Amino acid sequence: MPIVRDLDDRGRRHERPRKAVWLRVHLPYVLVLCMVAAGLALVAVNHFKRGSALIAAAALGAALSRLLFDDVGLLASRRKGTDVTIMVVFAISIAVIAWFVPGKPV
Repeated sequence: MPIVRDLDDRGRRHERPRKAVWLRVHLPYVLVLCMVAAGLALVAVNHFKRGSALIAAAALGAALSRLLFDDVGLLASRRKGTDVTIMVVFAISIAVIAWFVPGKPV
């Protein structure tokens, strides 16, 4: 297994497996992207409410990941509180818009 050499908080070198780093850092981001892609696919095949609900769930999952983990790859772009607040507001907005659009129920 490849090894990543990194510096800890005190500037000392330490080694950790690359696979563990990838899973810990990028897996939440990849899961959120997959959920958004699935939601967009549902919207594309004329299931607007279900697709929007899945996209809203992805945004809530992103907020939860950002809240629970310190290092979550590209989900972390600002301070933790700001990221979580923006993602929750985004998720609620998508869910409310999907709820009020006329059409088949979810």
